[in-house]
Amino acid sequence: MSKKVSLMIALIAITLLVIALFSYVPTLKQVSSFLIASAKVGGTITCENLTSISISDEFGLGYPGVAGAPTWGLPTDNATEPLRVRRSWSTLTDEEKKQFVDGIVLLKQTTATSALPGAQRADYQSFCPTEYERNLYDYYVELHISAFTTMGSAPMSTMAHGAPHFLPWHRYLLLRMEKDMQTVLNDPTFTLPYWDWDDCSPGKEDGSNPCPQLFELDFLGSHGGATDDEAIVQGYLIDQGYEVNVWVDNTLLTIYNTDGIRCGSRPLQRQTGTNQETNGLPPSSIETIDDGYLRPLYDIEPYDACSTDDTISFRMFLEGFRPTDTDIFCFSAGNCARHGLGHTYIGGDMSFGGAVPEPIFFLHHANVDRIWAMWQDNNRQNPDTAVDYGNPGFPDMWRVPLFNFPEVMVSDTFDFRALGYEYDTTP
Repeated sequence: MSKKVSLMIALIAITLLVIALFSYVPTLKQVSSFLIASAKVGGTITCENLTSISISDEFGLGYPGVAGAPTWGLPTDNATEPLRVRRSWSTLTDEEKKQFVDGIVLLKQTTATSALPGAQRADYQSFCPTEYERNLYDYYVELHISAFTTMGSAPMSTMAHGAPHFLPWHRYLLLRMEKDMQTVLNDPTFTLPYWDWDDCSPGKEDGSNPCPQLFELDFLGSHGGATDDEAIVQGYLIDQGYEVNVWVDNTLLTIYNTDGIRCGSRPLQRQTGTNQETNGLPPSSIETIDDGYLRPLYDIEPYDACSTDDTISFRMFLEGFRPTDTDIFCFSAGNCARHGLGHTYIGGDMSFGGAVPEPIFFLHHANVDRIWAMWQDNNRQNPDTAVDYGNPGFPDMWRVPLFNFPEVMVSDTFDFRALGYEYDTTP
């Protein structure tokens, strides 16, 4: 082989390598973040030092506030309405499914400057003050982003993830959002449905819909796919004008600071069942409920996401954190089990950090809340575990107001029936 031919081959190989590298920018960015963060903590990144990492803070830590409604969603003292029954999405009629999707779109349309009912609650402090018009739906997106970005700085006793407030904070989030849906739909009987994990199967190799009862073009839309083009959701939800306005770029180690926050408008994305880092779908709801009954206490010391024994702590078990996890993908946000695995199974905008740009977030967390409610009911059958409405072991130190909501005490969320609802599996 001549030197000229060898040189040409070498140049072609170098060119292909450069193209490959630049077409893989997300991974390079992850490696860069990993190296910077490793230097900050002096070496190996562990679960214990993860929340201390803050590469930069472009936006500044922010809170959307209560938007003029500090206890919105909590029943009034004289409330006498019959309990609303939250049901599985797969049992809803077509009309009920369409109502949910229409309600999501109406929340987006209820902007702070509109004259629509609920507009005053869209007047919140935003990470993106000029990039989009604040609205009732994106209030919840920014609220959840705030709950993640403050994890390295907020008092431990108010953290909404990786700590005892995880279940109560999300229960109130659902309740407040449900009340907003009732307002925009002008239907006080509207009730959030839940996504029963038993309705889906692990991702299919041929890319076909692994969850046909959830992903229907006439309602929530398509399941997405592995590539950028395939991930863009199609269907009725999108046809009604639904877009993502603020989200988190979930490259490695940006979840505990504001580096990953992005503003603008783009299509909703899903990558259902395509994440190779996990084992696919969360365990069945029935299996999770049965295993949850074996956890005797709501939580135990040290009440964190790293060392708390998930064979005893129900909160740790259901949230999806495991002390045995050594993979940063798993321990960074509990991505590899139960609740956390539900997020990574849907993927795309459902991934950790942002998550709420995906409307299925509310169905997913309603199922998590349902499992908690069933665990509570099981405990209430025994006088020894009936304390705090079936929450034995809830720590005194965490009996404080919820993150971002100083007038809502964590104990306000314990009795779900007093909040006006139950589930079709908790009659």
